[in-house]
Amino acid sequence: MSQSAHTHRKLKITAVVALALVVTLLGFAGNFLFDFALNPQAPYTMKMMQDSKNDKEGEQPDAEETEARAWFKENRESSSLTADDGTELAAWYFAASESAHDYAVCLHGYTNEPIGMARYAKRFHDRGMNVLAPAQLSLARCSKLGVQRARRLRLS
Repeated sequence: MSQSAHTHRKLKITAVVALALVVTLLGFAGNFLFDFALNPQAPYTMKMMQDSKNDKEGEQPDAEETEARAWFKENRESSSLTADDGTELAAWYFAASESAHDYAVCLHGYTNEPIGMARYAKRFHDRGMNVLAPAQLSLARCSKLGVQRARRLRLS
């Protein structure tokens, strides 16, 4: 074999090994990120990171947040509907004191829950609006279907 062919063969083998290594690493990274974002039983999750951030010493909710959370728990009215695919969609509803056709939908963040929007729900409600605070599909309040869907996607 000539020197050029031998070098070319080594280069091909190196490229194939490097490609296999990159694909393997991407697979492990993708699996970790999927679990981190969507699997509540994973050792490390976004929810755990958020909870530890909220539990830091010295960080107390302000008076408005405390009052809004109490208002949220006291005035919430359960509401749900079933989607065309059979998924139960759940939310908390706060009817305006007067008949109004103004609505605010307060969507919580990925690692939060509807009560995390209490401050904003109360502000809108105090302005005479009807407020809807829906729960994400992955929350227990939404019949566990979000987690089941995530698992199906992972198995596909």
